[in-house]
Amino acid sequence: MYASADDNRIIIKDLVISFPVWTGKGDCETEIDLPESVNGREFVKADELENLMLSGKPIGKENYTVYEKEGKTFISFKEEYLKTLNEGNSFIDVIFKRVDFDLAVLKVTEDYSSNEMKINMLKTDEGFSVRFAGINEAAVRKDLFVSMTKNGEKVDEKMYDITYYYRFGMNVKFNDEYVKTLKSGDVFVLEFLTGKVYITFINGRLGDLNSDDKISAADARLALRLAAKLDSSTRELDVIADVDKNGAVNASDARSILRVTAKLQTVFDSVDTNI
Repeated sequence: MYASADDNRIIIKDLVISFPVWTGKGDCETEIDLPESVNGREFVKADELENLMLSGKPIGKENYTVYEKEGKTFISFKEEYLKTLNEGNSFIDVIFKRVDFDLAVLKVTEDYSSNEMKINMLKTDEGFSVRFAGINEAAVRKDLFVSMTKNGEKVDEKMYDITYYYRFGMNVKFNDEYVKTLKSGDVFVLEFLTGKVYITFINGRLGDLNSDDKISAADARLALRLAAKLDSSTRELDVIADVDKNGAVNASDARSILRVTAKLQTVFDSVDTNI
């Protein structure tokens, strides 16, 4: 979002320009990459930086350097200053003569494996995809992604596509042809600088208990029978029937399925996972 007080100054709100990651050693450099210009001039020239602010307080110039390299502007925070930051994201106001914006510096520890989440991946209208909103204080983002394995083997990067989602998240979309080779119960591990995400593949659509690729009253009836233990179930079917994602199949799931059938609510959002 851009808001301008006049023709010479732009304030950028609700947008973080960069996410440099500091893992505990050395300085932390980030490129200030803004595609816009003001009056035909780039507005992040190194000599036009006026101030850096953290929680409303100026960051002393001894704690960072700003410079240009190959026509681009960089800010490098010094190691001694980074040690004083709290774990997670620190949002810094960056003030140039012609533009103000936020910068987030993410401080992570060497022992990041304790940040974990486990989710299921089901089919959506866009195919098989999973959306991440974050792990604890540290966000799950495309720029923090390291690698992906399936059942312990590395997954070829051609088999999936990663895009940004909102301010801190990312969306992982799997190749349709690759999905055809998967089996329910396959486990993907996505490793980030900030932790690990475990994804269990379930070959089905949320709420579609009879596997006809649509949500109907028949699915609601099946959910009721499962809730009453009149029908036997499987782990995969329990996941597909648990549309409110509370860990159990009950009458409320059947009610939600009926509401979707009657168009009283939207289709279940099976890709949003807020931690």
